[in-house]
Amino acid sequence: MKFDILVEKILSTKFLVERVGKKIVIFPGGFHPFHLGHKSVFDNIKNQFPDADSYIAITDYTEDRPFTAKEKKLIISSTGVDGKKVVQVKSPFRSEEILKNYNPDKDVVIFAISEKERNDPKKAGLFTRTKKDGTPSYFQDYDPSSLQTFGKHGYIFVFPTEEFSIAGKKFKSASQLREFYKSLKDKEKTSLLKSMYIKNIDQIKKLFDKRLAGSSEENEMSQFIDKERIKDENKAFGVDGIYKNPPYLVDNEISVGRMKY
Repeated sequence: MKFDILVEKILSTKFLVERVGKKIVIFPGGFHPFHLGHKSVFDNIKNQFPDADSYIAITDYTEDRPFTAKEKKLIISSTGVDGKKVVQVKSPFRSEEILKNYNPDKDVVIFAISEKERNDPKKAGLFTRTKKDGTPSYFQDYDPSSLQTFGKHGYIFVFPTEEFSIAGKKFKSASQLREFYKSLKDKEKTSLLKSMYIKNIDQIKKLFDKRLAGSSEENEMSQFIDKERIKDENKAFGVDGIYKNPPYLVDNEISVGRMKY
């Protein structure tokens, strides 16, 4: 690389860092249960963004799903993830509970999702790049060369959907793992959990045995998004048609406040 190009690259990178401030990377998901595949993804996210504050966003949504937010936090921390990095939120792709600690005019937010989720037709409205009028929507695909603060845009970082291996068996989803667990004998369940978690094995086993008996295959995130969209549409607008309390706006239009789920 020529010296003048190298200097220009260094200066532009320095300017970008000074302009955008901190990066916040959020890994949202259902996590029923959080497993080694999730742990690997979160570790890769931290390696991909070593200078960022990285979090796992969980909800307390339990309709047709087994685990509460408190239980998820126990399970996730039992893989070795710092419990302080696991935050209960009301809306996964809003994550106000995390972002309230940052500056919307200076800091950048990046949501890390799988290819499968990015290409889910049910979530097309959430991840669209443009609005109906042709202007950029709130969420944009992650591009490190053109970042704006989360008061203007949020970014989607896509990681590949891959099989994960636990105790020599390959899985494609948490639902497959749940069904496999239910098929095991008692000692086999304990052995499986010891291969997945580094502590709280007895507590987690009691939890799994209690919760997984009636677990559902429904897509938590899709159901949650639909419910939040309806609730937000019902309560968000006053008589004058103006959004009552948006945390952030894009060109005076609702963005991350309602998220257009």
